[in-house]
Amino acid sequence: MAGSQFRGNVETAAAVTLRDLGAFPALGAGGTVAGRGEVYQVDEVALAALDRVEGVPNLYDRVEIALAD
Repeated sequence: MAGSQFRGNVETAAAVTLRDLGAFPALGAGGTVAGRGEVYQVDEVALAALDRVEGVPNLYDRVEIALAD
């Protein structure tokens, strides 16, 4: 993610579900817990590269998740 800017550590609103998919974890909408992670500002080139690596849209869907206040 060269050229991407770290924007901070965040916590989601308590409205997600955390799932154990074996080889990797997943976070989805529609639950009652909060998740923690990092936010980066990326350009369109980096976002396209991340989508390829992560398998969007076959393995993952890229969606907006509400953050805690």
